[in-house]
Amino acid sequence: MTLYSIKKYKKKKLYSKHKKHIGGYPIVTDDHYSLFFYITVSAYNAIDQNGNIDENSEITNIDEINRVFYADDEKWEVNSYYLKDDKKNTLGLIDQFTDLINNEIKDDFEDLSGLKIDFINEIFFDLPGLIKVKSFVKDNNPEDDLENINDAFNQISEKNLWQYLFTNDLNYVKYNNVYYKLTSIMTTDEYQNQFWEEHFDEQSKNYYYYNSFSKKSQWEKPENCPIKDRQ
Repeated sequence: MTLYSIKKYKKKKLYSKHKKHIGGYPIVTDDHYSLFFYITVSAYNAIDQNGNIDENSEITNIDEINRVFYADDEKWEVNSYYLKDDKKNTLGLIDQFTDLINNEIKDDFEDLSGLKIDFINEIFFDLPGLIKVKSFVKDNNPEDDLENINDAFNQISEKNLWQYLFTNDLNYVKYNNVYYKLTSIMTTDEYQNQFWEEHFDEQSKNYYYYNSFSKKSQWEKPENCPIKDRQ
């Protein structure tokens, strides 16, 4: 699935909701460490006669993708954002995924990685088709065990994602006559690695590498980036 960037003008509205943890919100202490991860979601227009997603109906047009993930302008925040203990009057698209992330995915990650997530605070569509999850691990810094974390997410992507069930025992979500399916789960580093580009510097006559997501550039080829070695 191709991920598309969107306008950032909506973000101020979201950030204004970020309260200091009061009124039932979890309290972040010095022994908490943040763990961000991403879950990609594909959207489809149809299911087959057996009730399974028709892979040929995947939505790839950028305008259509924006529409099916964010719906109309007035409900954009409802469809895209979830905060722990923040009660909504109307449930949006993002809320179709939050129970699964807060329970089955969280439990499987803990079993596979050995790390315990104390709580998940925010779940939101960072881009169309890309759910970002902000969680907190207590007592153990995830930076010290990235290999094990990556391995846990890889196992979930390869073995578990397609087996997770939503309402009515379906492994996809139906919302506004569109069908949505989880496709992969990854750490922030893994996600950002997809955005490395190779460029040639005329002045030095050397190649350099630029990440269009993080805006970082460097001379050395990044580890685990998708760029193939030059022949």
